[in-house]
Amino acid sequence: MGGLRQGDGYFHQVRAVAVALDGSVYVLDYSNNRVQRFSPEGEFVGKWGTEGSGDGQLQDPEGIAVAPDGVFTLWTILTIG
Repeated sequence: MGGLRQGDGYFHQVRAVAVALDGSVYVLDYSNNRVQRFSPEGEFVGKWGTEGSGDGQLQDPEGIAVAPDGVFTLWTILTIG
């Protein structure tokens, strides 16, 4: 996990990190407009998000959190003008 690239398991600009109760690590990659999930051992598990404003797309993601009940929250900021 880590390093400056665009491939799976790599990041361009980390903005936030959240850890779930099961130890899964969620990393918000601001510049790649995506969230990546890693196992507790640091192995890449999956990702979601691409740049854009449609379903499943992100624009300027700013924060993430995982609540104790497993609910995942993601914040974005949209600037107009």
